[in-house]
Amino acid sequence: MPIAHEDAVNVGRLIQFALQPKCMPFDEPEYRELLRAYEDRSEFRASVEGVVEGLGLRVLLVNDRGLFLGAEDESAFSQSPSAFRGSRVSGDDRLLDGLVELAIAATLFPRQRDLEDDVLAARPPVTVPDVDRTLRELVEALKQQQREEPESGADPIEQGLWEAWRVYESRPSYRRTETGRASANSTFRIIEQHLDCLCESGCFTADRQRNPSRYRPTLRYQVLVQEMAATRLYRRVAEAMQSLQDGTAPVAESEG
Repeated sequence: MPIAHEDAVNVGRLIQFALQPKCMPFDEPEYRELLRAYEDRSEFRASVEGVVEGLGLRVLLVNDRGLFLGAEDESAFSQSPSAFRGSRVSGDDRLLDGLVELAIAATLFPRQRDLEDDVLAARPPVTVPDVDRTLRELVEALKQQQREEPESGADPIEQGLWEAWRVYESRPSYRRTETGRASANSTFRIIEQHLDCLCESGCFTADRQRNPSRYRPTLRYQVLVQEMAATRLYRRVAEAMQSLQDGTAPVAESEG
């Protein structure tokens, strides 16, 4: 049966709300009504899921706090690395960006069982020094594991992580500029830029009245991390972090 015009409009409205990460059902009565229609009406839900699939998206979670979507690699809504820094950046910067994003997730979910917790349970806030500490611990764990299993270096995932930590180790943790901020190439500043970007995309909220600033993850970010946890790269990072929890890898001292 063809979808009615009104329902077609409402399908588009619901997806539009979902694609605005800072749009909350608590503030939007229409959004709340559309979420109820998704839950209560199977034909409306099927229409939403069909359009979502056609856009190269996936429904990750639906509840009274919103419709949460993930993007397939080929989707027009999938963010490329250039969306963060632009196209004129070095390969080293892109490697570092990926490592920082993984470290932010690993700081919030350091153990596999953390990822198995209720996705609605709030996670504690993190700071830039927290993420930098995770990165340095992660680098030491990966280096130790490579020494123990040198043949694994031929694997593309392992090779990419090795290149990323090489770049990370070459950067200073913290270097103050004349204005009092961390210098652009310091790891503290790069982490701060990523957290600020995640705030803009509705994945974190920032408390800048504290020193250092506290970044609290939103439900949107927690849902996305649980989705990312299925990837081989994230599982490799989680394995290295677990070795730290088990005491089987050395822990680096934070320099910041």
